[in-house]
Amino acid sequence: MEYLSVQEIKERADVKKRIGEWISPTIKTGFSKYLVQKYITKSEPKLLDCGTASGEFAIVIKTLRPDAKIYGIDLEDYRTVKKEFENFYKVDLNSQKIPFEDNELDYITAWCVIPHLENPYNFVREAHRVLKKGGLFIFSIINTSSHGHRKYFYKTGEMPGFHERNNHIFISTPAIIKKTFLKYFDLTQIEYLISPCIFVGNRGLLRKVLHKVFPNWTRQRWGAKAFYILRK
Repeated sequence: MEYLSVQEIKERADVKKRIGEWISPTIKTGFSKYLVQKYITKSEPKLLDCGTASGEFAIVIKTLRPDAKIYGIDLEDYRTVKKEFENFYKVDLNSQKIPFEDNELDYITAWCVIPHLENPYNFVREAHRVLKKGGLFIFSIINTSSHGHRKYFYKTGEMPGFHERNNHIFISTPAIIKKTFLKYFDLTQIEYLISPCIFVGNRGLLRKVLHKVFPNWTRQRWGAKAFYILRK
């Protein structure tokens, strides 16, 4: 959707409907299942999902970790999936506090949230505050380091993930993440989600071969989204 202020997002019924129907590609592709299996490993984890939208991610967690206690946050309650949540809170992550005590949570997740925030640094500081020592902050951002983004920027001076028709307003390069987010967290891993469309056609067949031989290199080069796993 086009750029809208927080108040405009709250006031528009069409936006509420769209967000309520939204399911992140992280979930659609099954990548969130992979992340849960690899990183959500604590017994009876207490997890906060930020930017819940329809709430579909809670199903992924409960399927794999039925012992998890799941909490949700968004600007408004857009959820069509609700029974999996222990509780839900209406919070503006740009400026408000996350309604938990210091050192209370094991995990915080945020899919496709940070690029939309006017003040992501408030969210980062709050995530650090409410996570337990050793807790994980797992979030996705647009992979501005990908070959496609670099090539497009070289030609146009613009980023394809931040065009005038969408609500992406926070550009997070690796250097920006390092000097801001990693001021509060240690980097555990960066994972990359590759869109299946790049493996279509003759060129796609060549990419499949390269991806099989050099998976780490191709993920960073072609990954549409980067997933940061940060530890407090």
